[in-house]
Amino acid sequence: MTTRFRITSSTPASKESILGCLKAHLTECMRLRREGTARGRIAYEQGYVDGVMRTLLDAGLATEKELLDFVTELRRQVDGPAAREVLLSAPEETLGWASSGT
Repeated sequence: MTTRFRITSSTPASKESILGCLKAHLTECMRLRREGTARGRIAYEQGYVDGVMRTLLDAGLATEKELLDFVTELRRQVDGPAAREVLLSAPEETLGWASSGT
């Protein structure tokens, strides 16, 4: 379970601490998706992530590009590269294509 992070007027938060919170929730989101968890639980976690990202943008602590790069790098670390090379030695066999011989 992810630790909740709440920003209040008496709790000054640095960009690094908020990004740490974002990383924890994004990682949890990816784990839930990978494990096939119910969509409601995933949606809840995604909503939390959206709120943290919106806060960073509205406060001017991060740009959209910074957040996109942050998410891209985290996805790569958790799930591996977005695209992988696939080699097919015999596509017709692999994909179930049978040659009719006619």
